[in-house]
Amino acid sequence: MQRLYLELLESISLASPVALTATDLQGTIIFASAHTAALHGFPSRDELIGRNAAELLHPAEHQQAADNTRKTLLEGRLNSTSYRMLRRDGTVFPAELTAAVLSGADGEPLGFVAQVRDVTAHLETQVELRETRDRYQQLVEVCPDPVVVLQQGMYRFVNNAFTRVFGYTPLDVEGGLSFYALVQEKDLTAVRDRYEARLVGADIPQTFQIDLLAKDGTAIACETSAALIQHEGLPADLVVIRDIRERVQAQQVLEAHAAQLALANAELAEANASQQRLHRQKDELIATVSHELRTPLVTGIGYLDLLLDGKLGDISAQADRHVRVGRQNLMRLADLIDGILDYHTQVTAESKPSDRHAPVDLGRLCQETVRDFRIRTRCATEHITLSLPDPAPTVSATPAMIRRVLDNLLNNAHHHGGADARICLAVTSEPGGLVRVSVSDDGPGIPAPLCDRVFEPFVKSSKGDDGTGLGLAVVWQLLRRHGTSPQLALPPAGGTEISFTLPTSHDTPPETVSGADAPTTTLPPLRGNILVVEDDKDTREFLELLLQDAGFVVRFANSAEEGLALLDQEVPDLLLVDMTLPGMDGVELCTRVKGNLATARTPVCMFTARAEEPSRSRATDAGCDAYLVKPVSPATLLDTLRDLLPGS
Repeated sequence: MQRLYLELLESISLASPVALTATDLQGTIIFASAHTAALHGFPSRDELIGRNAAELLHPAEHQQAADNTRKTLLEGRLNSTSYRMLRRDGTVFPAELTAAVLSGADGEPLGFVAQVRDVTAHLETQVELRETRDRYQQLVEVCPDPVVVLQQGMYRFVNNAFTRVFGYTPLDVEGGLSFYALVQEKDLTAVRDRYEARLVGADIPQTFQIDLLAKDGTAIACETSAALIQHEGLPADLVVIRDIRERVQAQQVLEAHAAQLALANAELAEANASQQRLHRQKDELIATVSHELRTPLVTGIGYLDLLLDGKLGDISAQADRHVRVGRQNLMRLADLIDGILDYHTQVTAESKPSDRHAPVDLGRLCQETVRDFRIRTRCATEHITLSLPDPAPTVSATPAMIRRVLDNLLNNAHHHGGADARICLAVTSEPGGLVRVSVSDDGPGIPAPLCDRVFEPFVKSSKGDDGTGLGLAVVWQLLRRHGTSPQLALPPAGGTEISFTLPTSHDTPPETVSGADAPTTTLPPLRGNILVVEDDKDTREFLELLLQDAGFVVRFANSAEEGLALLDQEVPDLLLVDMTLPGMDGVELCTRVKGNLATARTPVCMFTARAEEPSRSRATDAGCDAYLVKPVSPATLLDTLRDLLPGS
């Protein structure tokens, strides 16, 4: 029977990695597997045969081993028991031993069989786990946020922060504290659904915001985040609870401020919209007032010019003087309107320099400006001179703006220099690719106290000055949009000089049609058909007299719609159109004329009281060929029309 057991043990040891050992009843080893020899540091298992098993135990374990031997004999087996065992070299290692009685056929005990397992690694792992658990528990305890372990709806662990925030102590937890004790009734269903979804692995947001109840019933705004863990061998939730009362309060304050800001923004937007409406109404009012003031000046100044030119018959010398005084005052009114409108236009324009400049033939521009100035002021030829280099330079500028600058500077010199003052418009080249333009006079000059303020609006040389005080302010605004500024100088010999610079341009300026170089008195009579679209009766009568006397065949239309009907009957040589008309305006009329193949080549001259830049731009975009602002002298109007006639 013993041999049979030994053969059986041999077979088991070959197939099993465990250390098997068999002894007789006295503890003598009668079988040892190769794993047993290796476990105890013996080179072969044969060296173990015949030894007493007690030699493999630490001496301190002998008594326990004797006790367990008797217990095994009584019970027939010994469950896993911890021992300190010895290796051949005397080193100690922890082990777990399981034993059973070997019995003969008659049931009498023959010996023992034992299975030994080295648990060194297992114990080291347990130590590491215990140390790690202790470290994590220390971290959890010092964590400022409540940290709890929930299992089957009950709190199994809480840290100090949980006690501090919610008032529940570890004793409350040990006594059985349900998670739902902290949940308000209105949230119970949502919390249960979330918990069950987590257990089945549903994809739900990691964080959850909820108001939890403290022990005293206070609702505390919280944000929770949970992770599944194993606690004492069963699934559990490790939950971090963050007290967000301060954050919620801050959010509420922020939302209140945001609501106030939104309300303030809405009020500001409404105020801005209201201001924009007021600006539009103001601009429209100014444009309308300008139109209503300029339109009567057309006939007022026009008839006086015809009278002074002898077109309406001879008048006495005394009447001539009186008429000139009347014309001068009407021109002052026109200048006043121009000054106010110009200043309004420039101060409401963009403050940055314009990027829409083009190459400009400065010589031609100066010649045209001086010619129109002589016609407008009836200034004697010897009282104004023009000095240009040869060849005249090309500059980068906006022609209409520079034309206005030159007009204002010449008007200022003529007005403040006196009737006998000599005025000079000079152009010179400067280093650095600049061109210097200056207007000087030999009059009394500007008083020294005003020199620092001369380009400010409404500054006059004296209380009795009948000017607007806006001409030089407009000059400053226009030059600012060219990236430059006017400079004032008082020459030692007396008088005033105002100058500015412009950059030269190497591009070729566009060709312009102008009669600047030829006096109107030597030009042949005008011939051609002209359609005038004008709704003001007095202006129509004046234009009829002027244009028919100049040689035109004239047709009139009171509105743009009537003008289009006349165009269908006969295409004229050119159109003279008022911008402000009842119904369709002059710009829309021009757009239709230029968009019709039958009339697209017909020149269109806009004759309007709208002097503001947006109106000019609209007319230019519509294809308008010339733009005259009322009032203009009869000579200027006729010269412009002459230039527009085909074949001129």
